Amino acid sequence: MFSERIVVFGNVQGVGYRAYVAQAASTYGVKGRVWNLPISGVAILAQHDDCDALYDGFIRKVAAGPGTIWHFTCERDGGEVFEDFQIAYGPP
Repeated sequence: MFSERIVVFGNVQGVGYRAYVAQAASTYGVKGRVWNLPISGVAILAQHDDCDALYDGFIRKVAAGPGTIWHFTCERDGGEVFEDFQIAYGPP
């Protein structure tokens, strides 16, 4: 299982970004969570068995999402394993 923690800062709140991420997760078969951060950002925990689907598909898609992205980071995460993808109202 490949697991990434993605943090996006910019004008990504109030523009449908979390719904966009959830749709991309459905398209690429990604499991995990997405939630707003306190200050102009969104966090994503994304997991997939196929490295290419996660990196070349999902992550590229969410990096080009709605709103204006100022900063986008992606790092390995070895935390909880998810069974689905959900829009959350805080970190898991």
